[in-house]
Amino acid sequence: MAEPTLSQHRIFCWSTPRSLSTAFMKCLSMTEGAMAWMEPFSTAEHFGPEGRLAPPEEVPTEPDYKPVWIQEKLEGDFEGHSLVFVKDLAYAVSDRLQFLPTGYRHSFLIRHPLKSYMSYYRLFEKMFGEEGSAHFKGWLPRKGFGYGELAELADYIEQDLGQPLVIVDADDILRQPKVMVEKYCRALGLPFSDAILTWELGIPKNWIVPKSVRKTDEDYHWMTTVLSSQSFNSSHQTTISQDEVPQVVQEMLEVALPFYDKLYAKRLLPS
Repeated sequence: MAEPTLSQHRIFCWSTPRSLSTAFMKCLSMTEGAMAWMEPFSTAEHFGPEGRLAPPEEVPTEPDYKPVWIQEKLEGDFEGHSLVFVKDLAYAVSDRLQFLPTGYRHSFLIRHPLKSYMSYYRLFEKMFGEEGSAHFKGWLPRKGFGYGELAELADYIEQDLGQPLVIVDADDILRQPKVMVEKYCRALGLPFSDAILTWELGIPKNWIVPKSVRKTDEDYHWMTTVLSSQSFNSSHQTTISQDEVPQVVQEMLEVALPFYDKLYAKRLLPS
């Protein structure tokens, strides 16, 4: 393994789907000298040869994306970069923690599961029509629907690796982006500049985006909102009526909420 230099930071940001994580990655990747990798472990989970959530009848579209390959790549040399930022979904490393690369600080981005799940549900409706709900539930692990796995990983990072928890909430960021991004950076020893709060349209050149992720976006435009944005947009703080919430989401909420509440209580506070 190539040891990170004293001037290089290596950061993981773990989240759940539809939790502002791509916009957050875009923000942090504006740091001078940064490079960012989008969801390597979840790519392996859904599209790789050892993926536990990959369709069993399909040939893996990402043959290189195995957990051990990702670990080796992330422990490799990133010469010329002051920040290596990786955003991923915690459920993709559940029961595979031995593949977490060394040399990284870990952080967490949370969002209320009602907002996350409803955003995800609507995306799958757009993608698959009436069959969307079946695809939607099958895309997440049944044990904790993403949130249980996120809380388990946070416990591991804090208790086993001995790293202080750094947790930020999506709504806090949308309400006070400068305050929360600066707090996040300070907690991880990263430089902060107002310049990272705005960005250009599209996928930045300093991102590694798996081909399967690009193909999915080309087919279903799931990154349209963030790729057409140039800053955090407070209008994403949507209000959801109880009448809008389908039964499948209600069932998932019952599982997810206790885990979210646990993480929310430990988040970085706006003031």
